[in-house]
Amino acid sequence: NAGKCYQVADPTSENDSILADNDGGLISIPEIGTIKKLFTLDRFLVVFADNGTWAITGDADTGFKATGYEILKVSKINCLSGENDVDVEGIPVWWSSQGIFTIETNNVTRNLSAKSLTQETIQSYYDDQITALAKLNAMGRYDRATKRVLWLYKEDDVGDNLRKYDRGLVLDIRLNAFY
Repeated sequence: NAGKCYQVADPTSENDSILADNDGGLISIPEIGTIKKLFTLDRFLVVFADNGTWAITGDADTGFKATGYEILKVSKINCLSGENDVDVEGIPVWWSSQGIFTIETNNVTRNLSAKSLTQETIQSYYDDQITALAKLNAMGRYDRATKRVLWLYKEDDVGDNLRKYDRGLVLDIRLNAFY
């Protein structure tokens, strides 16, 4: 695999193997589980996984470089599936085992944090009426014209085809309401 390193210097060389700013490479996040989705947000690459959410970012002045980046743990909030993670005008909204979440940017520190959209609205419905398997197999899409997110899911998780949807959950962005 040495030929696929995409580096200026030869990583196998004893003389010139130093990583350059514009080299390719691998970013390791030791505690991450299975990655479900990647999302770009401002200066961050947000990594959604089955055991939390991380952000990878570069220096505020020079940007991302192979020799200078930072990995930040945003939250322990997991992402159930890349299919129910939705891009709402540049902001991610995703289903977790704990509810439906989005990311907020702190304007002062420029850090990210997860924010629940269901905690003060439909949390009991989300917990009690949508099964774990239905949450895992839900599919979400955003309609820019109506400014609504629609997630489709199957109420009864019994049967062969979990992609035969019979229920929908809508988040109206303008009204900030679920129905």
